[in-house]
Amino acid sequence: MTAMAPWPACAAIGIWTFAIGGALTVFAPAHNVEGASQLPAQQTEGWVVQEGSLSITITKMGAKVTGGFANWQAEIEYDEVTRTGTVKTVINTSSLTLGSVTDQAKGPEFFDVAG
Repeated sequence: MTAMAPWPACAAIGIWTFAIGGALTVFAPAHNVEGASQLPAQQTEGWVVQEGSLSITITKMGAKVTGGFANWQAEIEYDEVTRTGTVKTVINTSSLTLGSVTDQAKGPEFFDVAG
């Protein structure tokens, strides 16, 4: 039995934390999606993130390695009456850059971008 490295779980938590936090702070009305650098935006009744970055930091052999995803999109739906909402984030994992461990992170043991 092979032991799993702890960094994939940390990476996933970091991605979701940043995606949700960033999506809640950097957004614009969905009808104004021109010039977005992320994946093609779909019209929604809510908000589509227009600008921002989606980064990831992992620890590899005791050293922190930081990278990011170039292609991603986030949509926010919010109900003012109930004060509840949802955030949907789509990440193109093949757009990951993560320093010297990019190829390993894109490999079959982690994000498996070829599969």
